[in-house]
Amino acid sequence: MSCPPSFSKKLTFESSKGVLVDFLSEQTSISKQWAKKILLRGGVWLKRGKSSLKRVRKAKHPLQKGDLLEVYHSSKIEDLDLKKLCYPVKEFGDWGVWYKGVNVLSQGTKYGDQNALNRFLEKEKNKPVHLINRLDKEASGLMVFAYSQKKAKQLSKIWSHERTIKTYQAVTKGDLKKKFPKGHGAIKNSLEGKKCLTEVSVVRSCKEYSLALASIKTGRLHQIRRHFEKIGHPLLGDPKYGRGNKNKEGLMLQSSFLVLPKMRGDDVIEGDLRFEVPKEKQLFEVFKQNKKKKAKEL
Repeated sequence: MSCPPSFSKKLTFESSKGVLVDFLSEQTSISKQWAKKILLRGGVWLKRGKSSLKRVRKAKHPLQKGDLLEVYHSSKIEDLDLKKLCYPVKEFGDWGVWYKGVNVLSQGTKYGDQNALNRFLEKEKNKPVHLINRLDKEASGLMVFAYSQKKAKQLSKIWSHERTIKTYQAVTKGDLKKKFPKGHGAIKNSLEGKKCLTEVSVVRSCKEYSLALASIKTGRLHQIRRHFEKIGHPLLGDPKYGRGNKNKEGLMLQSSFLVLPKMRGDDVIEGDLRFEVPKEKQLFEVFKQNKKKKAKEL
């Protein structure tokens, strides 16, 4: 069963009654097997009457006259094994901290959510989950999820608390010590006209690259990636920002450490909860091992 070419379509159901999978197969000229697969992947959306657009997955979903459908399929999307790429770092019953692997989505797109960590958790736990933070698809690291709306509200409150510390490991192009002679400093370039702050600590540097810890005090879109690009040291492997920074291993960015203040109910109390990516999975460790491997191959 060969994969159909990529397509996106907007359809209107004009008959008095029908079944979703049959209509999709007929209107898109794909087999019913592939129509079912696209449904399961989460690439089909339905709007009925005044309701908002919602993702539908059931092949036998009954259609009504006037139903509006949006169908999205990409032949470039491959199904990932999230059980191998993602795992819990710490679970607390009504919330948890998870490790997200490279190329795993934080949440789905209009083309589907089969490779999204939030969808994976919904299926694992058989109930809705709530994202507290997001990571870029190309990045790896720590993500926080709440398993109830009440807990989501509490965690969202502490996510922006002054005692919350979000630290990333990053590998940049060039010698960062030239920008930060003391080995540490801050990048304060505004983004979209809004103030931003990324604190930087250089762990190791040489002419070709630098290992740095970056802590963000604000949460603008692609903040760390854009900040390092603005100071002339883009992240290695960044597909969007920088030049001359290609890297076969992909984007060198990982949310490695997280400190959250403890809470009792809705109140922040003394004490912290600390989380980190296991040592062997930390970006610096993986980068060093890859460098050693390449050196042996020469």
